[in-house]
Amino acid sequence: MALYVQMQLRIERTPEFIEWFDGLTLKEKLQIDSRIQRIRDHSHFGDAKSLGDGLAELKWKNGKRVYFAKTGPVIILLLNGGLKMLKKKISKKHEFSLNDIQTVNLKNRKGVAEFNPDTRLKNRELVAKALWECLVSNDVDAFKEILKSHLEVANKDDLAEKAGIPRRTLFRMLSPEGNPTLENLGKIIHELCA
Repeated sequence: MALYVQMQLRIERTPEFIEWFDGLTLKEKLQIDSRIQRIRDHSHFGDAKSLGDGLAELKWKNGKRVYFAKTGPVIILLLNGGLKMLKKKISKKHEFSLNDIQTVNLKNRKGVAEFNPDTRLKNRELVAKALWECLVSNDVDAFKEILKSHLEVANKDDLAEKAGIPRRTLFRMLSPEGNPTLENLGKIIHELCA
């Protein structure tokens, strides 16, 4: 019998990251919150790449980047963010884990603060606004990512029931292959705004 122990990571951020993050749109903030929540709770980094010397980056299709380092066995430090400015490269996705980057020792922890994405992800009004931004900008990936993370920190069954969508349909439409109907999207947005 195998025993599986899930260890939650601690996410911290630098003043530089905070300043960069504060300048983002609500949709961008919640999209980053979604990824950070999955990293913290499931050690799932998604599209990420080690850059060497203990530095790594989280990547999004829209060119958004978040640079981070591992500062302890279970501590991730968000350093800064930005946009990729080079030509788009097509590369195979590879599995990325915390073991892919070396630990960096910080000499000065001044201004470093914990980062908790749950506050925004639990806020139905903010999530509804961000989902609307996703629809207006035709960003289906961000829509699914934000809604899926909201459902991880909120009550999925409750939302499915109140929106009148079968639970299985809700999860299927949020899968990478999912293609939600306008009717189901309308029900979800309506329920979040209610």
